[in-house]
This record gives sequence, structure tokens and C-alpha cells, in this order.
Amino acid sequence: MGYTYTISCRINEEDRAQLLKHADTLELSTSEYLRYLIRLPISAKEADDTTRCIVVRTRDLEDIDAELTKWGYHYNQAVHAMNTIALFIRRGRVDYDHFSTSIQTIETELAMVRNACEEFRQSFQTIEDSVLIGG
Repeated sequence: MGYTYTISCRINEEDRAQLLKHADTLELSTSEYLRYLIRLPISAKEADDTTRCIVVRTRDLEDIDAELTKWGYHYNQAVHAMNTIALFIRRGRVDYDHFSTSIQTIETELAMVRNACEEFRQSFQTIEDSVLIGG
């Protein structure tokens, strides 16, 4: 993106130090940092005390997404294990009553985990899709 305009303003040493510190913390140039600040919605600046503006780095969202993917792998492994148990039950190699009850409990628990993971993923997708400032 090309930038056409240059803006300058006067700030004191304390504000300059904070500007440099915040930009450095976020690994941004001071110009990038100021552009992000400009893009913050006015409603967030003027909102009451119950409204918060949250900044989440895209890199962090990617890490969360990767973690949720790992949960999916674990879920699939659990389902595979359940299928193996079911196979042994069908072949009469284990105590049917014990494993039948266990399988039902495992299925219920895994369904709850799956639903929670999906809600969690959708929440973060909403956050990612609603980025107001960013590159």
C-alpha cells in the first residue's frame, strides 16, 4: 500500500518514549503503530467502562488455531480407540457390559469436547474476522 500523506505532530519526551516502547513491544515501526491507533473505532474510545477493545495478534490466532487442530487429532485418536474396543466387544473378547457402559460415557464426553472446541473455534474466528486494525 502506498502512502501519499505525511502527518507530523509535537509530543513531549514521555509520550515519545511510550510510542517507541509500544511500537517495539508489538514489533512495529512507529508509523505502523500510529496507523493502527488511527484505525481504532471511535466507539471503543468513547465507550462506557464495560466495553473493552482487545488487540490480538494474527500470529497468536494462528497458534490457537494450531492448538485446536491438535485437539481434533486427539479426538480422532479417541474415536479410533473406541472403534477398536467396539470391535473386541463384537468379537466377544471383553466384558460387554463394562465396555458398553464405558463406550457410551466416552462418546458423550467426546461429543461435549467436540462441541466446546467448535464453539471456541467459532469465537476466535469471529475475533479474527472482526479485526479493525491490521495489515
